[in-house]
Amino acid sequence: MVYSTCSYSREENEDILDWIVEDMGATTCRLETPPDWGIVETTGRSGAYGYRFYPDRVKGEGLFMACLRKNDGAAFTAPRKKGMLERLVKKDEERVGAWVRPEASLFYFHHQELIYGLPAGLAAELPVLQSSLYLKRAGVPLGKLSVKEFIPEHDLALSTLISPALPALTLSRDDALRYLRKDEWRPAITHRGWMLVRYGGHNLGWIKALPGRINNYYPKEWRILRRES
Repeated sequence: MVYSTCSYSREENEDILDWIVEDMGATTCRLETPPDWGIVETTGRSGAYGYRFYPDRVKGEGLFMACLRKNDGAAFTAPRKKGMLERLVKKDEERVGAWVRPEASLFYFHHQELIYGLPAGLAAELPVLQSSLYLKRAGVPLGKLSVKEFIPEHDLALSTLISPALPALTLSRDDALRYLRKDEWRPAITHRGWMLVRYGGHNLGWIKALPGRINNYYPKEWRILRRES
């Protein structure tokens, strides 16, 4: 637990740490603070460690903080709630994983209609947070799985998770503007299916190449409305 205040009062800081340590069975964690950071280490009568950030020594208005650890007690298990996130089955993970960098270690889960990717090291923290909080978003929205295909989200195209092996089309400036305006546009390509489009080394989004036409999946609410004179 992190205990922090905006006060320099000993009664609100070191004395509170002493109370937590002596009455609630906790230990403060001593932190390594390089001298050039300007942080002042203090202790209470119990030997509890706290850290004062004085405004004349650090950037900002200053604060007090301390880290505490519970000494004993049963391990915490988050209660399971309705609507808890559902992990993808192995075969679906493999389908989605083909769109992601091979070295990315992700935990894949469903949320409503979308599949999200979260760093695997954070997977155990997710149900703990969800048991007590409303999570608006966790991880990167990757897309949807249908019977026939994976339908990628725009967020995936712009993320650092995207696989460099995916088909991509580099656009000229004029074609990039046509794409961003969602104008009628037919690039000369032979590939069929989903493709990334890029300009200046940056991913702009997705197109889907079909016989005789191109479907532009740039979000319509983001399209450029004003034209150059």
